[in-house]
Amino acid sequence: MFTFLWVLTTIVTISNQECTVRQPTICCTNTSPETFLYDFLRIRSSVDEFFRHYNLEITNSHFVHIHSFLAPLPANFTLKKFALTDSLVEFIENGAFENFIFTSVLVLSNNKLSDISFVESLPTKLQKLYLDRNEFKVVTNVFSHLTELTYLDLSSCRISNIDPNSFSGFYNYISINVSNNQITSFDVLFRDGLRLQLDLSFNNIKYINCNDREVYFRGLNASYNKIESVVGTRCQGCGYYTREVTNFIDLSFNDLSNATYLSNLNTFTVWNLNLANSHIDMNFNFEILRLTKGILDLSNNNLKRVRPAMFGNKIEFDSLIMSNASISIVHENAFNNFGMLESDAFNNFGMLESGTFHILNISANPITELRNYTFNYCKIRMVDLSRCSIQKIQDNAFSGLIVTNTLNLSNNNITYINKNVFRNLTEVEIIDLSFNILKKLDNNLFVNCAGLRFLDLSSSKIEVIRSRTFAGTNSLSELYLQNNFLNRIDFQSVNLLGVVNLQNNAISDLEFSFFYSLSARTLLLTGNRIGSLLNNSAILKSYVKEIDSSRSSINSIETNAFQGLVNLEILNLSHNFIENILAGTFVPLKKLLQLDLTGNKMVSFSGEAFAFGNQLNKLGLTFSSTDLTSDTFVSLNYLKVLNVSNSNLTTLQENCFRGLIYLDNLNLQNVTISKITPGAFNGLESLESVDPHPLFKKLKTLKLGIFMGLSKLHALDLSRLEISSVGSGSFIGLKNLDKLLLSDNKIKKIVNNTFKGLHSLKTLNLSTNQISTLEADAFLGLTSLLELSLKDNNLTKLVLGTFQNFPQLQIMNLSKNNINKLLTGTFSNLKSLIALDFSYNNITKLEIHDIMSLSNLRNLDLTENHLIQMDYLNLIKSLRKLDFIGINGNKWKCDNLVSMLVAFQNYSVNWMSTESVTFLDENIDGIKCIDICNFFYCV
Repeated sequence: MFTFLWVLTTIVTISNQECTVRQPTICCTNTSPETFLYDFLRIRSSVDEFFRHYNLEITNSHFVHIHSFLAPLPANFTLKKFALTDSLVEFIENGAFENFIFTSVLVLSNNKLSDISFVESLPTKLQKLYLDRNEFKVVTNVFSHLTELTYLDLSSCRISNIDPNSFSGFYNYISINVSNNQITSFDVLFRDGLRLQLDLSFNNIKYINCNDREVYFRGLNASYNKIESVVGTRCQGCGYYTREVTNFIDLSFNDLSNATYLSNLNTFTVWNLNLANSHIDMNFNFEILRLTKGILDLSNNNLKRVRPAMFGNKIEFDSLIMSNASISIVHENAFNNFGMLESDAFNNFGMLESGTFHILNISANPITELRNYTFNYCKIRMVDLSRCSIQKIQDNAFSGLIVTNTLNLSNNNITYINKNVFRNLTEVEIIDLSFNILKKLDNNLFVNCAGLRFLDLSSSKIEVIRSRTFAGTNSLSELYLQNNFLNRIDFQSVNLLGVVNLQNNAISDLEFSFFYSLSARTLLLTGNRIGSLLNNSAILKSYVKEIDSSRSSINSIETNAFQGLVNLEILNLSHNFIENILAGTFVPLKKLLQLDLTGNKMVSFSGEAFAFGNQLNKLGLTFSSTDLTSDTFVSLNYLKVLNVSNSNLTTLQENCFRGLIYLDNLNLQNVTISKITPGAFNGLESLESVDPHPLFKKLKTLKLGIFMGLSKLHALDLSRLEISSVGSGSFIGLKNLDKLLLSDNKIKKIVNNTFKGLHSLKTLNLSTNQISTLEADAFLGLTSLLELSLKDNNLTKLVLGTFQNFPQLQIMNLSKNNINKLLTGTFSNLKSLIALDFSYNNITKLEIHDIMSLSNLRNLDLTENHLIQMDYLNLIKSLRKLDFIGINGNKWKCDNLVSMLVAFQNYSVNWMSTESVTFLDENIDGIKCIDICNFFYCV
């Protein structure tokens, strides 16, 4: 039982003016000491039954001086977190919280506190203390009793002085944040063995002195300072064979060019060391960084050059970032022995694969030449030389990169590559040479790169690729050559490529025979100047599965252009200038699944243009002033998606979709059709939905059999099409239709048998037309109809028998017509009707025999008629299920209205409505009435 009640409170919010409760937190805003206690007591009484552990948060309030904070709590309640933020607090008395016990977290952020002495009396079990964004200038030793504190936030205050003993009481682990202050030196005492994460960023610190204490730094952020010295820190336990590894040291955005005492950095076994943007030049003692184990970041400095043994003979770090460091010269043997580690101590912790240098990033430097043996005797996985100014690469520059996986040379000025440059990259999988000035690629350029999978040569102004340029690349799967100046394809590949991207080149008059030497599965040719697809003279079968030649200025396709492409599955020829498709053009494409010809201007094509098998399931076409005939799609028996958007079709002839028995998606967006012949949709027996608006935007009349063939259609929206006439039998064939919308048209008359054949129809909307006539058999056959709307038309009378065929009708809307009289029997045979809306008509009198057959009626709306009298007593006695009747806006006499409402009340019939309510005239419960004694003498 109690568990169930607790779960309920997690989704219930209790509110009382300034205080709101949402388990497990009570939140109070815009309160003060004078009003808080009252608000809290009222809230507490609402939640006592459910809460045992909760938080209290007060924000945007007014607590200037706190002498003693009161929030009476039941004895068995535990307050885990107390937050008083943005509340203008200037002073807290010692012992202010002694009667208000919180166990874990105290948040006093963004106030105006300047005296920190109150901390001495805080609960000893406190774990996290937030004092950030206050006005403290001095920090003293007020934390010594907080032995379980793990997080202390003093950031964004005005601190300029920290007493050396302020943090001496902490032991085990503590994270201290004093960033964004005005500290000039950090000279403090820590307990030996303390595990410390310290944030000193955004101060003016020149000196960091831990007074010769053995501190295990988990993290030290001293970025954005003026660091000159880090001394007095012993980290003997941070050694090579322990788990005590400093996660990071961040000294970025300092000026270390004149730093004199940084030697203590060599006592840290640090995982990530960030010295970026620190004005480091070649005079810096790089050997003090010897114990860096992970990433060493020297980016955005003034290094000028990289020399041999720059970091000593033993390199421990596994990644080096020297991007944008003003390096113009990289000496021979500069990276000798990178990755050649002697120790594998870190393997025991799963931290680093011994003997492998992961990342060398020297990108965005003004390097113009890579010299021989630059990477001699090294094991580097990824080398990034992008965005430099490299023009020349000497033959043996990469001779030592025997385990390199990725080489990035993009965005340089390389004009020529000798065939020997990559000969030692036997393990390389990715080479990026994009955005260079290569112009010509010689034979055997990658001959020893047997593991190469990804090669990017895009945007490199290449004009010529020799036939054997890619010889030896037995594993190549992706080749990117887009945005170059290639006008012909002469090169070959030695394996089955996955993707070849030749987009935006200058290829013209293309013969697809080159596919056979290229052996690619996906070929991208978008944005070329192909012009004509020529006959293919090759005999061999191609493995290509996808070709994209969209937007390639293709204007003609010869009959045998696709000869041999027996494995092709996807062909995109969209947005070209193709007007004609010859017979047999696609016949060789036995496995084609998708064909896109949209964005062309198809004028004519042979009836056998698509006679190439039954595999095609997606087809896109754009026609220009074309008739669709019975032979257009006859061969496409397995087509599921047909896109003819943006087409101009003159006529949909009878049976023009013949053969499309499995089509379930027909896209007619922005199609213009001048004429639809009845029977045009024959064959679309699987189509379940279609947007008819493009079909009928020019056709104002629906004729017999116009929808024949759409037997699976479930919904048809013909609203807002300006349809003026609907003929008898217009919807024959729509045997599964359950929703038909004809609203917002210009229909004036519903003739007999209009909806013949719609045996499954459940919803029919004829609202907002100009209907003035309903013939007696207008709705014949709608035996399943549940909802009928004739709202907002011009009906003045209802012919007897009009609604006789609606045994299941539940909702009928006849509002906003001009009906002035109901004939007896109008609503006969409507045994299932539960809601009848007859509002906004002109009837003056309602007799019981007019509606007594509606035995299940629950809702009757007679609002805004001209009713003067109504046989209400017999009405509510006969319609025993009636629970609402709308009678506002009529011409009731006040005394009659009183009697009527009393009767409704006695029989539990509701009459209250917001429709046509008036309180400015004589009324009862907002229902206007007339007191005749105002006009005649009453005795």
